Amino acid sequence: MIVTAGYRPVRLFEAATGRERPLGFLSGVRAAAFAGIARPEAFFRTLEDLGVRLVYSCALPDHHPLSPPLLSSLVETAAAQAPELWLTTEKDWVRLAVTRSPAMDLWVLGIVLDLAEDSSRFKDLVRRAIRSSVE
Repeated sequence: MIVTAGYRPVRLFEAATGRERPLGFLSGVRAAAFAGIARPEAFFRTLEDLGVRLVYSCALPDHHPLSPPLLSSLVETAAAQAPELWLTTEKDWVRLAVTRSPAMDLWVLGIVLDLAEDSSRFKDLVRRAIRSSVE
């Protein structure tokens, strides 16, 4: 059985305060972004699909350590592009040692796995697998 899925952005919040904004808030914003996930280019494409004017992006290796010196280096590298804010993934945000950086107005984009019409097929597949594993 083949199940198709995609990722869908659902939430945008400020890292330092947790304040949420609608996804439309990003439309036209000059932003910088970093991501240390398996496919960071997909994250950057999602931002552009939301209307972000991505002026700087940094693709880090999956699970790359995120430290204050790294964040400072990113800010310094992107300074000439004058981003209005910074964006990252929830996966990267939870691994940050600090969420507040005076030089980085950091926002987090939350996404969900969207199975769309394949949702019930996937659930049936999982149920069958669970049943067969307990028999």
